[in-house]
Amino acid sequence: MKNVRKNRMRLSLKQVSRAYAGLIVILSIGLTVFFNINHSKNSFGVATIDFRSVASGNWSSPSTWQKLSGGVWVAATAAPIISDNVITIQSGHIVTIDVATTSDQVVVANGGTLVLNSGITLTVANGNGTDLDVFGIFRNAGTITINTSAIIKVESTGKYQHNFTTVAGTIPAATWSSGSTCEIIGYTSNATGPSGMQAFSNFIWNCPGQTTAINLLGTLNLTGDLSIVSTGLGSLALSNVYFYNYTLVGNLN
Repeated sequence: MKNVRKNRMRLSLKQVSRAYAGLIVILSIGLTVFFNINHSKNSFGVATIDFRSVASGNWSSPSTWQKLSGGVWVAATAAPIISDNVITIQSGHIVTIDVATTSDQVVVANGGTLVLNSGITLTVANGNGTDLDVFGIFRNAGTITINTSAIIKVESTGKYQHNFTTVAGTIPAATWSSGSTCEIIGYTSNATGPSGMQAFSNFIWNCPGQTTAINLLGTLNLTGDLSIVSTGLGSLALSNVYFYNYTLVGNLN
């Protein structure tokens, strides 16, 4: 009788052990499936796509873009949006922002040009890294809204062109690398200096259609060269003070 009870007890313990081991396996599989599904959902929710220009054209036109899909660049079916990843304007391409756009992680490559049309608003959002990084040319005749903590940077090879005509316009707040350039190119009948003057590296005034006298009222602050290419039929003064002391670190062209 004792041996039978011992055998039954051993059998019961084996059954409990097997049941416990089975339960552990089931729980492990269940947790793995749950986390994999959850991770997949999260990954799908934050999926990002890289875009690059494939030709000159309007920002809103899919034919201007390629997107990175499975490690291969393919024709885009839609223009890039704020949730996408890095958006690159390639060398040799001129991409024109033709509709109100919100973006970040935009790179204007050396040799590439990004144009903001008059009457159009570009909102620079705060994403990863630099939100608008200019190695080429950024030509602005519109409105730029910079969200909190968003960063615009004009690199050493980069140039910002201020292309307003009858109004002064505002130069966006940016980080200006040594060798970068701010160029005023559009003024015609406007009679005041641009808003948003800040510490630049190089500064160029090139307004062949200018017909007015413009005074910068002592706001010019440079670490590089000052180039006066053209004031048209008008003129440019650095200050309204008759004897104005200005120390130029670079060259006067």
